[in-house]
Amino acid sequence: MKKEPEIRIVKRLKIDRTQHAAISALSGLQKFFGEAVLWLRHLNQKFTFTEKVILALLVVVMVGGGTILTLSDEGNSEIKPIPGGVHIEGLVGSPKYINPLLAGTNSVDSNISRLVYSGLTKIGPGREILPDLATTWDILDGGKTYLFRLQPNAKWHDGEHFSADDVLFTFNTLQNNDYTGVLKANFAGVLVEKLDELTVKFTLPTPSVFFLTDMSVGIIPEHIFGSIAVKELATQYTASKIIGTGPYKYQSSDSKAAVTLGKFNDYYNTKPYIETMIFYFFDNPENLYTAFRNRQVSAAGFTEPVFGTTANDATYEFALPQYKAIFFNQLGSNPLVADKTIRQALAYATNKQQIIDEVEQGYALKADSPILSGFWGHNPDIKKYEFDISRAANLLKKAGWADSDGDGILEKDKTKLTLKVAFRDDTKSRKTAELVQKTWRSIGVEAILQPLDIATLIKDAI
Repeated sequence: MKKEPEIRIVKRLKIDRTQHAAISALSGLQKFFGEAVLWLRHLNQKFTFTEKVILALLVVVMVGGGTILTLSDEGNSEIKPIPGGVHIEGLVGSPKYINPLLAGTNSVDSNISRLVYSGLTKIGPGREILPDLATTWDILDGGKTYLFRLQPNAKWHDGEHFSADDVLFTFNTLQNNDYTGVLKANFAGVLVEKLDELTVKFTLPTPSVFFLTDMSVGIIPEHIFGSIAVKELATQYTASKIIGTGPYKYQSSDSKAAVTLGKFNDYYNTKPYIETMIFYFFDNPENLYTAFRNRQVSAAGFTEPVFGTTANDATYEFALPQYKAIFFNQLGSNPLVADKTIRQALAYATNKQQIIDEVEQGYALKADSPILSGFWGHNPDIKKYEFDISRAANLLKKAGWADSDGDGILEKDKTKLTLKVAFRDDTKSRKTAELVQKTWRSIGVEAILQPLDIATLIKDAI
């Protein structure tokens, strides 16, 4: 299991505050002296000699004091943001559905949807759960019941008022039999009730530490989608239906080359400073990086190391709240994965550090639990399975597994220790699967690799 970082670089100019202060002061003095010379020439004809001496001394005092004040003021000034401006960002991929229920695994759709739509909760910079469309909530019945109180001033981008009906509609859609998106499993068995226009109640079949995180899914408007059958949401998707409650509203798109968002002035929360967000799309990270270097975009995000940044580039690294894991389907047709000893042996025989180094180029961390560090419920003392081939082999040997026929694969009671490993058919997943296959084979376990497209993987394997 591992978390991946995101590397984000933006183009900026460095500002030397001392130099800026000096230039400002000299500019002010130059202007002052120019006007003062004209003034003094005029007074020269009016004042006596004694009056001229006194005036000259006063001018020196004023100029000296003014210079000190100017430099002092400039030195203590702070650079503060002001509203306005345009942010131009490049993304790898292309948009298909700017809609939180349809975005699925498309990262471009998900990233833009988060700016356009709001959830009941949102994830803060420190991975904490923060209020969004819900102002407060109560957790009752040992974590099985949640009462959410909603924002009274939230509006949709078309001016309609947000209410509990929109929340009810969104989650009923997610639970509909015709909805086949990846979010469906998160809300299976959850009862949603409207108590009044600004209060909703969720009742869970069992407590879940992920529920408040799940509630960050974007809410969609009932008055836009209520008349559309759930199975037709994708086929009837149009740009005119991109209506959210988020800080930015959809403005325009240029086919699949660019999308423009504008600041929503009636946003219920703190309004963003940037007036316009423009996103350009690229086929791969290499093309995106070239565009950044050529100043076609002012910011770009990567999940792999980026080289060749300059002194004017600001680089930021963020740990993404996600992990990769091997899941054992204990309800499937292969009874071997139901054996705890086999699962433990496979865990010891999985070289996480090798995967981090060779697949992620070191930009990942080991994870020992699906509840990652920094999230509520994380247990740092959970049992850890460090890479240990000898320990893995001994576990299987003690359980009665042996290579009786010398083919390198263990067997027991005439059953070969063979497993099928299904994975998403992309470069990183394939390389990870091949590394796992190799280390598992070293303890006598045969892993048959099954690369699948994402739709087939979700439908048939997950």
